[in-house]
This record gives sequence, C-alpha cells and structure tokens, in this order.
Amino acid sequence: FSDLYFVEVVDEDGEPVAPGETGELVITDLTNFYMPFVRYRTGDLAVQSDRLCECGRGLPLIEKIEGRRLDVVRTPSGQVVGGFFWTWLSRAVPGIARFQIEQQRLDGIIFRLVPGPEWKDDYKGVLEEKIKDNCGKDFNVAFIITDDILLTASGKVRIVMSNINERMLIKSKIHKAFITGESSGEVDCIRIDEELMSLAGISRFEKVLVVDMTNGERVETFAVEAERNSGIIETCGDAARHIGKGDEVSIMAFAWSRNSSEEFKNILVDRSNRFVRYLTDQPGKRIEE
Repeated sequence: FSDLYFVEVVDEDGEPVAPGETGELVITDLTNFYMPFVRYRTGDLAVQSDRLCECGRGLPLIEKIEGRRLDVVRTPSGQVVGGFFWTWLSRAVPGIARFQIEQQRLDGIIFRLVPGPEWKDDYKGVLEEKIKDNCGKDFNVAFIITDDILLTASGKVRIVMSNINERMLIKSKIHKAFITGESSGEVDCIRIDEELMSLAGISRFEKVLVVDMTNGERVETFAVEAERNSGIIETCGDAARHIGKGDEVSIMAFAWSRNSSEEFKNILVDRSNRFVRYLTDQPGKRIEE
C-alpha cells in the first residue's frame, strides 16, 4: 500500500529507526484530501526491514509486527519484547488457560496464569528458561497462579501491564571538566580523558549528566553519550547552546532505576520518564564537588 500510504517505523522521538530495530508504525494517508491523517500513530510495534519488495516495484518492507505499543516488556539492556513473544510463550507448554505479564521494574516481571487441566508446576522452569533466553540470564521471573485475571474497563485482557516508574540513579561522584568547543553557542564536545573517565566511574557508551557551573544565573544539564573508542563526550541540542568554550562543567555517570536517590529527587522527567533537566533548590545555585 506504499502508493496509498506513507508508512514509517519511528522511535519515541518520532525519528525513523534503523533496519532490524523495533519502533512504532506511523502512517500518512496520501489519498484522503478531506481529512488527511499525517503521521498517525497506530500503536503497533514493528521491525523495519532492509529488504525491498521482490515484486519489482522496489517498495520497502516491514520485517515483522511485534505487538501493540502498550503490550511490551523492556529489559535493562534496552531490548523491547513485544506481545507476540508472550503469546507464543503461553503456548510453549500445555495447561495455560489465561495469562498476564506485569512489569514493575526493568529487571523482571510477574507472570500471572490461570492453570488448565494439563498444567504442571514443572512447566515454570521451562517458561523461565525461555524468558531468560530472550530477556537475559539475570532477568527475574515471579509466577503467580490465580483463578482469574481482571479485565480492563473496556472488558479486555491486557497481555502486558507495564508499571515501570523509572528515575535517574547517580552512579559516580561529580567531577569537573572544561568545554573545548570552538565557539560559543556551537559547542563541539566536552573532552574527558581516560584518567578522568576512570576516576568518575564512567565507561564508554554510558550516559553522562553534564552540569554547567559557569553560568551564575542558571544551571543547565543535558544527557549525552561517550563516543566509541575515545574520551570525547558529544553535546547536542538546544540545551547545550548556552555553553561556551572554556566553561566549567561537572560530569557524572548515571543510569535509570525505579528507586530514585533522595538527594536527586528534584530531577525533572518527561512523560516517558526520560531525563529533561536537573533543578537545583535555588536558581543559579552552583554545584560543587
């Protein structure tokens, strides 16, 4: 239907995902001129293919449908496990009449099931092994045998209920660094050498919190990633534009956790629980080592 609809597979920011990655299907209607749908979010999760249609027209393909956006489990590694896997898993052993997956934290799930006549408790081990093969060996699985599974207000059963409430967890002490951008407003990078990265407990590919300590009237922060095989941390976006060459900043490694630190409870997150900025108790307050 590519001649009728423009179909995209995008991430949470609306950017196209790479082939092999999972994203949400969004559709733009090319023929409805009275009420056009532009980037309509379907709620379906799909994997973008790097192949083209063999029919000869050269149209793009979807590799597979993973399930609904709400029906996913997320792992500490960032993997998204869609509803199709859990449906398949429920048929991998006999005796599961109904089931539901609840996720309250990134490192595990609760597997609720209504047993049928063929169910045996030994099947728990089989299910857990298959889940760990897919989600990671350290992924925790708790089974709850129940007589019924509650329906939603619309009378449906949600295969996956995600109640993850992530917050930022600081992993290292604050350390100081200096901006090495060529010009104010167009910062290229913050250069952190290997010794400082090791001292701060920061490893390559890890997210880093950067706090501007130079601007006395406001304190801005932004999250960036260490560049592959270097001690360079790239800055990008509007949050970095006020920082100029020679500005003093503080850096620290962080990760996401359901349990937030009391010291950092005034962190602002968006609706997807992604980091936005760190708010000091007083505007312009300097953050020291």
